[in-house]
Amino acid sequence: VRDFKAISVSDDKVFLAWKAGDVGKTAHYEVFYRQTTNLEEDDEVFNSDKQVNSKMPFVKIAGLETGKMYRFFVVARNDKGTSLPSSIVTLNVSSAAYNTNQKNGATSPPHQLELDSRSSTWLEFTWNPPAISHPEDVLLYRIHFVAVNASSASDMITAESELTTARILNLKPATQYAVYVTSVIVRNE
Repeated sequence: VRDFKAISVSDDKVFLAWKAGDVGKTAHYEVFYRQTTNLEEDDEVFNSDKQVNSKMPFVKIAGLETGKMYRFFVVARNDKGTSLPSSIVTLNVSSAAYNTNQKNGATSPPHQLELDSRSSTWLEFTWNPPAISHPEDVLLYRIHFVAVNASSASDMITAESELTTARILNLKPATQYAVYVTSVIVRNE
């Protein structure tokens, strides 16, 4: 299951769709959902109290409470077992909120930034991609760096890379730099 998303949201129902993996090999899909609160712990994210089954890669779920937040995810089942869960879609079940406040999901930050090699005028870094990111997202990495003794935050320089490595050039010798990396989704496929 991939590309799980809301197609439409109204005041008491949602229409969800996704792309199937191996179309002929899926017996059915199970969409799990529940109303969410701000008090949830991270380990509760895949807990659900309601479920709807579908033989097609879409489903309409009605009878939801208007203006409340719900979390949805889907799995595929066949005679060999159950797929991993899809990404989670969190929705405010309200046509007003859906039509005016749509946001793309975000990845987690890159991690394990390491200095690979260096000279007096350049630094080369590597990092691991985000732990939470859809595998089909095309990511761009932004490398932010500034001399530690810079007079203002406006001295921050940003470079971009499509790879999980970057070389920062034209640095001042004998200067300490602060460096961090962020990731941005440039295209959802």
